[in-house]
Amino acid sequence: MFHFQEDKLDQDNPLGQGAFGEVFPYDSQWVVKRIKVMSIKQLLECIPEIVLGFACDHPCLVPVKGYSIQSKSNNKYFVNLKLQTMTGGNLAKEIERRKKGNSYYDESEIVKHFYALLSGVDYLHKKKIFHGDIKPNNILLDDKRNIRLSDIGSAKYIPDEDLSSMLTRDQGTDKYRAPELIQHERSLQNLNLKNQHEKKEIILDNLLNKNHLFLVDSWSLGLTVLELCILRSTGTNPREPVQIIQENLENIRREASQRYQEELLKIIFGLLEIDPAQRLKVGEAKTKLEEKFRDILTGEFKVSLGLEKEGNELILKEKAKEILKNFEEEKKVIEAKLDTFKASIERLETACNLGMKKMKKAWSEKIEKIKAEKNKNVEEMIKTLEDKIQTLKQENQDLLETVPNQAKQPIEAPCLNQRQYSFPTKVMEISKVQRQDSKLIDAKESRIRLKKVVAELKKKWGRWFDFDTKGQNDLSIKAWGIKDIDDKVFQGVIKDLIQEWEKESLWKELDKLEIVMNEESQITDEDLKEFTSQFGPRLLNVQHLELGMKNWDKITNEGLEVLASELLSRLTNVKKLVLNMNNWNKITNSGFAKFTNHFGPQFTNLQHLELYIGK
Repeated sequence: MFHFQEDKLDQDNPLGQGAFGEVFPYDSQWVVKRIKVMSIKQLLECIPEIVLGFACDHPCLVPVKGYSIQSKSNNKYFVNLKLQTMTGGNLAKEIERRKKGNSYYDESEIVKHFYALLSGVDYLHKKKIFHGDIKPNNILLDDKRNIRLSDIGSAKYIPDEDLSSMLTRDQGTDKYRAPELIQHERSLQNLNLKNQHEKKEIILDNLLNKNHLFLVDSWSLGLTVLELCILRSTGTNPREPVQIIQENLENIRREASQRYQEELLKIIFGLLEIDPAQRLKVGEAKTKLEEKFRDILTGEFKVSLGLEKEGNELILKEKAKEILKNFEEEKKVIEAKLDTFKASIERLETACNLGMKKMKKAWSEKIEKIKAEKNKNVEEMIKTLEDKIQTLKQENQDLLETVPNQAKQPIEAPCLNQRQYSFPTKVMEISKVQRQDSKLIDAKESRIRLKKVVAELKKKWGRWFDFDTKGQNDLSIKAWGIKDIDDKVFQGVIKDLIQEWEKESLWKELDKLEIVMNEESQITDEDLKEFTSQFGPRLLNVQHLELGMKNWDKITNEGLEVLASELLSRLTNVKKLVLNMNNWNKITNSGFAKFTNHFGPQFTNLQHLELYIGK
């Protein structure tokens, strides 16, 4: 208990209010949760929250630090629970605030909050405590924006000897309840039996399995984390048919996949399996999250959250033992593989020695056969060429007879007529075919190198951009419309594009370049300077250039002038130029005047110009 002083309770400024009671400021460090009860029976119902609150000591939970019971007139009581002050409000208000600012959590924030919730609930489950009401309103934030699970008034202790549990009242908030709870309630409501003995037997047959009850917390936790990803309620109604629930979750998964990688979503939706037998337990989800996101869930983060103590020698020794044990096990596996590999090598060497003569003979026969086929092909090609030459000679017999002997005076060019050019022209056709074959081979090789570059870029930057090529000398880069592309992403993709292109020696062959990054309002003058300085010298041979830069509203006159002087002034061979600079709101008339000065003599080959400026 604690010595409660009512004059310290700031009843004019409640921090929270609901069916559970009200929360008021008490002093600088503590708040008081006040529960009004009207009977001894209601008073006894508060005991589990007091007992469980004292029993739970975990950095991701809000524990009960003291309690007092006030007796008022007319059998009215107040139960006052002393709780730690959480200055950051609850998670529901934080989600609403971010939604108004269109400020989505980045993946590392989601992973850290997800891990904190899993740690707290896993702690409860190991103590055989079922929370029963996990939702954003019951998750509070401290002054460091770390989250803690609160309100265990709905919690229930399930000892080992209690193999199953029947819920005798509504448990938790309806839209966060698992579908099997609703089915369980309906099964009990449909029992319309007069025989009390028979009714008791059927009820016992319909008890919820204890392990399934803990999986109800998995479902509520999964929905809560999903709301962090989409900044709104999931709209899931456990009373709807299973098919509708499943379709709704699949639609949300497609939406969330635009911002978060599949490894994270797979764990979240593992908690949201309709069938409890297929659903992830909280402890299993925690282990998977640690395995997949070691770079985020570092020891330093766990220390800051209070899950580990910095410099704890016992923890370090246990980790060292675990690492050594894993190393010894891996060593045995590697040694076994090495023995198997040595045996395989010995068998291979024996087989090679025994079969070497047969292999040599077989290969000699194959080589001779290939030589004979190639010689035959060469002879056929020579014969074909000789036949073509003979045909040309016969077709131009009259011309050959009129050509004077080389010893005589040469015929001057003005004496030649159109017919006299026919023979040389046809002779040139042979070499023309050969040149075309060579160009086709070069084009094929160029196409292969271009596809290789596009594949490398998609692998690294496919989340933000679509890379495509329709010909052997063109490239298209289009942003997916994600508004969180910053200068780091922008400069990174430009740098990798230039490096990969130079690695395959493709810049000299580039005819068409299309870069469409509309809606990317984070691009600055510095980004544009870097872009023009990198691309300007490499676009000398480009004949078709399209730049989609709509809504780059941070660009000023300085950036516009750099674009014109460093990039446009170098486009001496361009034939088609398309520039979309709509909504560059910081550009003034003087800026556009300097920009237009660069549309001068260098555009001698320009045939098509599209320039979009305005709103």
